[in-house]
Amino acid sequence: LTSQVNNLIRLRGTLSRDIRAPNLAELFNPGTPVQSSANDPFTGNNVPIFSTTSGNINLKPEKADTISAGVILSPASRLNLSLDFYSISLKGAVGTVSQAVLLERCGASGDKNSLYCSLLAFNGAGGQLSEIRNVPINLASQKVSGLDAQIDHQMGLGAGSLSSRLVGNLILTQTRIENGVTTNYRGAIGGDSPAQGIPRLRATITETYTNGPLAATVQGRFIGEAQLVNGWTPKDVDNNDIPAIFYVDVRGSYDLNDRIQVYGAVDNLFNQDPPNVAVSYNNSASKYSTAIRGAIYDQLGRAYRIGVRFKI
Repeated sequence: LTSQVNNLIRLRGTLSRDIRAPNLAELFNPGTPVQSSANDPFTGNNVPIFSTTSGNINLKPEKADTISAGVILSPASRLNLSLDFYSISLKGAVGTVSQAVLLERCGASGDKNSLYCSLLAFNGAGGQLSEIRNVPINLASQKVSGLDAQIDHQMGLGAGSLSSRLVGNLILTQTRIENGVTTNYRGAIGGDSPAQGIPRLRATITETYTNGPLAATVQGRFIGEAQLVNGWTPKDVDNNDIPAIFYVDVRGSYDLNDRIQVYGAVDNLFNQDPPNVAVSYNNSASKYSTAIRGAIYDQLGRAYRIGVRFKI
């Protein structure tokens, strides 16, 4: 729904039901076993095991209800500001349970046929733990809400024009409800968290100058502070905080004619190292695993790209 109140204000809102089927990797990833060790949830003995991360052919589609409402302001002809609130309630969310939580809840159930114990194999000596299967399952439900903000501005600069854009996201709530237990994982990104979230605040600012066939862009990417696990204290870890980081990217292009363009880009110009997202031994797939969240942070460091584009 949209409503143009006047030349300055426009309102918008959305109410939707969304369905996502599991992807091929979530369903059919054959997995690779990695030799490790873990404590048997029933005997407490530390035993050698295989840890296998694979797909799950029994997954069902996720279903989500989304509500959003926002306002767009246009105080000047080349200036637009928007702010949107969103709330998403997801049922049957596809996710994985950390190794520590899996062992804890299997042991608490006291039943090797329970949901969590079904993801373990007890084929060791005397029926002890022999394998942990890290597979995606349909978790009970997840809820997330937050704010999206955007500012766009254009102005003349010399013989060309300068376009500015700021896009930001603030997560207000992020919870998972499973077996009647609510886990708040807003801003908790460590591997020991029962559910892994993303930093609470993220923003991207882009400045693009164009002058005829020339275009040059400078982009800043801000990723805010986070924590390993919400609720951890100095008794659990020496440092539970993950610092904020700011990346700078530059790119440019030049149109040789109507059909040929040359371009170049440098991502992570200042070669920022990703922050260390430490994980305990119990939740590490192996001693060779790296403590980096590659889906959030830049793992490669400074990267260069050049190329030519052709229009046919």
